[in-house]
Amino acid sequence: GGSNIMGFRACGNLDGELAYLIKDIKKNIIYGGGLSSISGNSDLTLDQFTRLVKKDPQTRLAFHAYISSLIKAIYAISSSFSNKNQITEILLAGRGANNHIIKDEIATSLEGLFTVNLMRTYGNISKHAAQGAAFIANGLLGGEFAPIVNNLKIKEAKGSVLDDIYISFDKNKLLSDLN
Repeated sequence: GGSNIMGFRACGNLDGELAYLIKDIKKNIIYGGGLSSISGNSDLTLDQFTRLVKKDPQTRLAFHAYISSLIKAIYAISSSFSNKNQITEILLAGRGANNHIIKDEIATSLEGLFTVNLMRTYGNISKHAAQGAAFIANGLLGGEFAPIVNNLKIKEAKGSVLDDIYISFDKNKLLSDLN
């Protein structure tokens, strides 16, 4: 999403000042951009992109921006653990996870801190995100993944994503527009 890491075709985090300067910001801007845009080659596949990393300076810049975004996200997530020693590995999933250039760069960047592995896939017809949603549903129903879901404290969640936003806006109107 718009508050996540950069992706192949997603810009990731957007600064509030930049959003203000753009003025009429739409979701296609928030969910556009990313590696392919930075490289100037938005029509490339991920494999074509990674083959250009060593040859093209702009593609290399995009690649390093992605790795930097990813490493920062890993550190941000790890800060929410009460005991960082509980983190045993970083699991990669998604479109770029099987790409050895991406995986190797991530592993090198985290060497000595975390082991990097590929997330096991449970089917060839669904994406990792869909499989993750199925694991959460299984855990919520007390299945095999219940310990993981219980650790996430999903059942204790309450409120909305806007509850901890303390800037001036009409929260009730926004929530009614969303419903």
